[in-house]
Amino acid sequence: MKKTVLIVIVALLLAMPVFSQQGEYVRKSVSSLDSIWYQPGSLGISLDLDSFQRFMELYIEVDRFDYNELPSEYVREFRNQANRLYDVNAETLADVLEETVVAKILEILNDPEVQQARGEELKSAATARSFAATKARSVGLTADELEVLFNSAYIYLPFITKAERSTLDDGRVRVEIEGGIVWWKIDVRPDGSATVREVLSTTANGRDTVHPRRAPNYFTFGNESWRVTPELYAQNNALLAFARNLGVRTKEIDDFRLTAQIIEIPRPGTYGFNIGRREGIHLDDGFHVVEYEENELGEAIPVNKGFVRVSRTGQNIDDPTSFSYGRQLIGRPVSEGAVLIEHPRLGIDMVIRTGLRTGVFIHRGKHARNYLEEDATEIMAFNLKFAYNVAPITGLTQTFLYVDNEFGIPMASMASSVAAFTWSPYFGATKRWGGRTNLSLSAGLGLDSFSLTGVDDWDRDVSLTTRSFGVQGDAEVGYMLSPDWSIYGIIGVKETLSAFYLSTEIVSASLSDYDDMDLGGVYVGAGVSYSLGALPFNLFGWLDPLKKH
Repeated sequence: MKKTVLIVIVALLLAMPVFSQQGEYVRKSVSSLDSIWYQPGSLGISLDLDSFQRFMELYIEVDRFDYNELPSEYVREFRNQANRLYDVNAETLADVLEETVVAKILEILNDPEVQQARGEELKSAATARSFAATKARSVGLTADELEVLFNSAYIYLPFITKAERSTLDDGRVRVEIEGGIVWWKIDVRPDGSATVREVLSTTANGRDTVHPRRAPNYFTFGNESWRVTPELYAQNNALLAFARNLGVRTKEIDDFRLTAQIIEIPRPGTYGFNIGRREGIHLDDGFHVVEYEENELGEAIPVNKGFVRVSRTGQNIDDPTSFSYGRQLIGRPVSEGAVLIEHPRLGIDMVIRTGLRTGVFIHRGKHARNYLEEDATEIMAFNLKFAYNVAPITGLTQTFLYVDNEFGIPMASMASSVAAFTWSPYFGATKRWGGRTNLSLSAGLGLDSFSLTGVDDWDRDVSLTTRSFGVQGDAEVGYMLSPDWSIYGIIGVKETLSAFYLSTEIVSASLSDYDDMDLGGVYVGAGVSYSLGALPFNLFGWLDPLKKH
């Protein structure tokens, strides 16, 4: 049975290419040279290749592809030559690949017997069986290996050019990973001959910094976890960020972008289409809406008509007739037959906002020890926030987990060369409703810190830091400027508790002095958000394997 299936697959692959209809995604056949390549002895650390392979399987070997392993003999020849390279980059690796693996594949695909078989389309199973058995023996391969070569439409190679560990002055360990990925496509012409072309050569990076005394003992990735040293913890984070970025870059290749025609319109602006979980679609994934129009030369030109977000994922693994549905957020409604083209993103929004927090109370004499000339009742706040979309995990569209760092400056004059500032790291959740214009409600828990630092009138270094816990809630009204950019108006409230921590130098103070300090109040501001396609550090990556909706 296995042999018969093999022969049928080979026969189909040898047949004349079949071009898909406009907007229909055809699964791509992909082969890997190895999990990753780097020049032996060129890296500053030993890579955790087992962990990296886990990450590559999730971010590169995605559901839209069919994967094959190239014959080990071909990979070995490539590695032998690549190991002799002095300068490792996408171009030099591409040259070696073409001289070794690609040359071998093209030698077989351009063999007169193969071209003749392709032309005849191997119409009978008996002919296919005879050809496959004979050809496999003649080139010194097994039937399975021959199938891989016939099926290797795309070949990819991730590579690393830098992997370094360093120790910072404060004892923290930093790991930096740099490299990229190269993709090639084997094109088969109608006459049966084959050529190879590069379809993507891109770079990416990942980094992480940990303190040896505070680093976790286990690294978690979805439902898996494994024991690590502090250095391995940082390395795993860096490798995960690196693989994640390569995954987005791969999906951005035109050949690999998921496409689908709009088949059903249950109501204006809501569209049904026939790709779903089988192709790796998740809730809140974005798609451009495209219609093809003829130009003066009679050529079909794609014209962008808007943007759609997936609101329900088709369970087409078990039921091929199950549709996915998306809601149009940008542009005017289109008709059936329009095409949806994937817009790959990380699923993380970066939000920058600024505003004024009122209702604060920092007493000039009691809290700030007379370094402020007046009581501070307002703070000018600046926020950097990252929001991770958990809709594919929870099944609730537009649901986010966020980490928010707010840096504040008390709005009061300083009495000497001392600076006052606040820092508020928070973690929370957000739910959003609406379309292009939308409303979001957020709630979070965090830490609020007030600090004084500088030099007093007697040239002494002074410092003071307090910390307290707090809760906050925000309401935001947003508007999408584009698929990636949005603007927001925000109003929020925060309540802080009594200080639980105090650290001072020169300044004389006790913890009870800060029982009535209030770093909360009402926040009014505005912000802008951007949907990220890359991030050099791992943020919420452990949740990615849990996506199921």
